[in-house]
Amino acid sequence: MAKGRLEDRAELARWLTRLAYQWQRDAEESYSEFRYAEASIFIHEAIEFTIKALCKHLDVGTERVHFPTMDTLVVLSEKVAQSRSADRNVILNVAPLLLGYDNVKRNMARYGHEGANYSAISPIRTFGKAYCGAGREVLKPITELLTRVQVAKRWSTRPIKVGVLDAKADDNGIPCTQRWSGACSTSPSDWGRILGPDYEVSSVRVGEIDDGLAAVLNPFGETYPETELAKRPCYRRIASYIEDGGFFIASAGVPFYAAWDSEKGLDTDISDSRLLVPTRFEFVGGLAMMKEFKNLIMLEGTVASREFGILSTLDDGGQVEPLSLQVDRAAKAPAALPVIPGTPDAYRVFRPTRKLPEGATPILSSVHPTIGEVFPEVIAPKGRGFLLACGLDLNDLKAAKLFELTVKAVLEWNRERFRN
Repeated sequence: MAKGRLEDRAELARWLTRLAYQWQRDAEESYSEFRYAEASIFIHEAIEFTIKALCKHLDVGTERVHFPTMDTLVVLSEKVAQSRSADRNVILNVAPLLLGYDNVKRNMARYGHEGANYSAISPIRTFGKAYCGAGREVLKPITELLTRVQVAKRWSTRPIKVGVLDAKADDNGIPCTQRWSGACSTSPSDWGRILGPDYEVSSVRVGEIDDGLAAVLNPFGETYPETELAKRPCYRRIASYIEDGGFFIASAGVPFYAAWDSEKGLDTDISDSRLLVPTRFEFVGGLAMMKEFKNLIMLEGTVASREFGILSTLDDGGQVEPLSLQVDRAAKAPAALPVIPGTPDAYRVFRPTRKLPEGATPILSSVHPTIGEVFPEVIAPKGRGFLLACGLDLNDLKAAKLFELTVKAVLEWNRERFRN
């Protein structure tokens, strides 16, 4: 098959996958809000797109019809069973719900039912909680199967594709500057040399982040290029990439602590919780009047805390960061993770993770003088993907070198665990 046609098919598979995940998110949101009729529509769309995405990923032919047929389900079930026999039933269990959702039911779910000789029937009466519950039970296993298949695709290609975030959000944007990551290279060619010939490293703008990329690295530390601070579309694209199975690497400090205003060329702290602290008083009529304030960012309101569960240190106990701390492989680091050269040793640490988020994987650990054990590198899950947070001072050359070595080690570990 011609290269162009193979690329088109892979792109179509990724597009179908994104839509399948989006339909599932819409279904879960509607179900949680007791909007069962709407949830039933989203559940069926998610099932349809999940089956079609699996067919494209696994090179299974499917008819150009709205509803996958039983023949398609049988062929697909045999294909997935070649890797894991239990997955055969995951596909076949879809049949009753999928095949029972014909055009009549689809139209009823969307528009209701009415006619000259009978009263109108609302979808709310027909598609209730029990119907949606059965649909969710069928949907969850096949989307988990799709995740395994599409993530394995990202990590089994040769070479594996890795993106380094570009300094510009768009053609007219002012380039982003680095924040606590000055010694971290922003050059794709440098990272290609660091990672080796098994990786194809290229520059990627936020809007170009593709689900075919196994990993995306942000070399700008605590900030990233953004086109609109109020709505943060660039962050939403990154979050979507992670949620859909991507691996995002944040290079220094608190991930997404700030956003770079590409239009104005300004680095702006972003948080949903702030504290105004008075810094100057004036006495008027014997009363102290607050005249000046300092706007403090609360770490609990940062993107890292709210969306990834990462709560970092912040000059805790009067210990002004960065600190020189002994850093070593974390005790609970994966046994299969390659040995990281240069540890144990002292490194400049800045904003390490102070408490492991639920489901997180520690990579490096150290002991903070007032907190105890902290984690200069940790992998936090989000949706189907992961964020690697780095609490090292990457303005320091030695710490930047350790970051390079851990990124390579983590990518090698991911390559082994995700490709099969």
